[in-house]
Amino acid sequence: MACENGIRHLRRIHSMSLADLADELDVDRSTVSKWESGDREVGDEMKVRVSRVFGLPVHHVFIFDSIAIPRKAAV
Repeated sequence: MACENGIRHLRRIHSMSLADLADELDVDRSTVSKWESGDREVGDEMKVRVSRVFGLPVHHVFIFDSIAIPRKAAV
């Protein structure tokens, strides 16, 4: 399931640099940058950790695409 994230927005609201957030999560700065740009998927465990840093539920940080349900074709 694909998702968009609000990491960059939240990081800026909290006046955090890429390095600040990376240090908090014990990951490389380039990893955070790739999450923000969508070049790398954020794993489920890391989604929880990121959300905890900002004190928000996961669904407030990550917006999940709903699974499209096929509709019956009109006859």
